[in-house]
Amino acid sequence: MSDYIVQVANELPLDAVGIWQIVPAGRLDFDLEGDALTDYVRRCIAELLSRGAVPVIGGGPDGGHHWILQRQYGLRPEEILENVIREWLENGAQDEDPGGL
Repeated sequence: MSDYIVQVANELPLDAVGIWQIVPAGRLDFDLEGDALTDYVRRCIAELLSRGAVPVIGGGPDGGHHWILQRQYGLRPEEILENVIREWLENGAQDEDPGGL
């Protein structure tokens, strides 16, 4: 699992990485649910943030690959991590759509 988490973060130079990729992998590849899934998602997001990732959403005049920073999650990595996890859990810890959280 640790190797997979590093591989997820290795995608950053190529494209954005989202919950829509992380959660299904945790469920399907590692058979995780509940607290174990939350811990895995937390570890993935922490790794992304440690590599300089920031929360974004696709949009703008150039379409889905024009990324817009989402400042509502905070400025510090710890703050961003907790706010993203909180929102995901409040949304029912579901598999997100590519344009979602």
